[in-house]
Amino acid sequence: MVQFSPQGAQQQALTDRPATVIFEDGRISGNTGCNGFTGTYTLDGTAIQIELGPMTMRSCMEEVADQEAAVLFGLQNATTFRVEDATLALLNADGKPLLLFRAQPSQNFVNVTWVLAAIPADQNLTASSNSDLLKRVTMTFHADGRLAGKAGCNTFRGEYSKQGARLEIGPLTTTRMMCDDKIMALESAVLQSLPKTASFSLASNRLTLFDSQGKPLLQFTPAP
Repeated sequence: MVQFSPQGAQQQALTDRPATVIFEDGRISGNTGCNGFTGTYTLDGTAIQIELGPMTMRSCMEEVADQEAAVLFGLQNATTFRVEDATLALLNADGKPLLLFRAQPSQNFVNVTWVLAAIPADQNLTASSNSDLLKRVTMTFHADGRLAGKAGCNTFRGEYSKQGARLEIGPLTTTRMMCDDKIMALESAVLQSLPKTASFSLASNRLTLFDSQGKPLLQFTPAP
């Protein structure tokens, strides 16, 4: 998302907590920048009706909460849409824009080697600020539903399922090597986080995994 309109005044969306939306076969899914959401939509020409369904209920900081409120309001009150120059505008009944989304360049999800770029500090304080250590973690989603990677010291394998923005990972199997304490602490955090994945976003060449409460778990970038 690039803009939203709180109380009629356009405002730039947060670049570090992007709101995303996916329309696919009558179903809608996405993330407000804080919480994940799902729902359904119907189209009739340029008319659109969106019905929001279940969403996570994570508490948000004030700035992100303002964006979330605007996103949910815009989705629920959109009556028409317009697409111009890869930008989707959701409009109200008076034709005024509520939300503006910019299409992301086509990004492959599968058959890409994803390298860990960020992990919340509360999960692993040492690793969260050590980029060289984070780069030891890699992951690849294969088109047949298999997942494989390296958790820092050991390799892992498993399965995944994806539908819209929803993503489930596991169970995982790993090798049994031992490395130094910092690497093993990172590996433990990664292997605990992956099975908690409930949704994802893929924007600005970054893959972010979220838990069922919409909390970011891990963030990856493509290998050079």
